[in-house]
Amino acid sequence: MSAEWEIRHMLTVLALTLLEAISPLDVEGTWQTEDGRSKVEIRLEEGEKPVGRVVWVDPQSLDPARAAGPIYDRHNPDSQMALRPIIGLPIIYGFERSETAWRRGEIYDPSQGATYRARLQRVDQDTLMVKGCVAVLCREQIWTKSPLLAQHEAEALALSPDPQ
Repeated sequence: MSAEWEIRHMLTVLALTLLEAISPLDVEGTWQTEDGRSKVEIRLEEGEKPVGRVVWVDPQSLDPARAAGPIYDRHNPDSQMALRPIIGLPIIYGFERSETAWRRGEIYDPSQGATYRARLQRVDQDTLMVKGCVAVLCREQIWTKSPLLAQHEAEALALSPDPQ
């Protein structure tokens, strides 16, 4: 092989690598939370800003009495909001775009009924860094890319209008 061919080949590989590079702002997709108990689908909504909605909760992570039916936002301090189903609930919203991350947003934790300041940043092809803060105390989680929901998971999430 000629040196010229090798240089062209290396430049082609470099160009393809750069094209495949993931932007830290590319947060869209379905993500499994760090503890593996839920999946959140993030899409650009609200004027091209990320909004994440719960699309799956592991029934084994729930107490048996709750696993059989719809799951509600029961820890929410607002009694009316506590009747909202968890599936479809927006838990990530209100972000501002910076050069390297989505900042100054909010993340809602339904297990605590609390909302925290948040930051989102794509780390690589399969990894999303989610940071939540209260005052100066912050906690970082690593979420992993998840395939779209399987049909049996989607069917298991059929919601009942009755929060009983």
